[in-house]
Amino acid sequence: MNHTVLRKKAESIVEANKSTQPAVIFSEQEQILLHELQVHQIELEMQNEELRREHDALEEANNLYFDLYEFAPIGYVTLDSKGNILKTNITFSKLCNIPKSQLLNHPLTSLIFFDDQDIFYKHYQKLSKTHCYLRQRLV
Repeated sequence: MNHTVLRKKAESIVEANKSTQPAVIFSEQEQILLHELQVHQIELEMQNEELRREHDALEEANNLYFDLYEFAPIGYVTLDSKGNILKTNITFSKLCNIPKSQLLNHPLTSLIFFDDQDIFYKHYQKLSKTHCYLRQRLV
């Protein structure tokens, strides 16, 4: 939310709440300071609420991603820049007949037929050089 919009909303809330506050006599400087503190408190509360909503939305998206990745009917692996398995899903683990925990941090090439390892390595290097996104994710 834009700071100016946030400030205006907070000030309107402070003004609306003035009638419910006890009548206390403050100097002009104290009134200005009190007003600024009240506005700032409301701004922080509004920002906190926005952060909570964003957090909930991110958590929901993360759960959806996890379900899509973890329970996909296709075997997925996430590799580091050296081709070691950082993450894998249930399907890949079942295809390899190896528990997920034993696949982590092991080179994917150890699961590839020896005669095909060069093909995989060349293809993996080509992907790493031509796809910036892939290269950034692997570093």
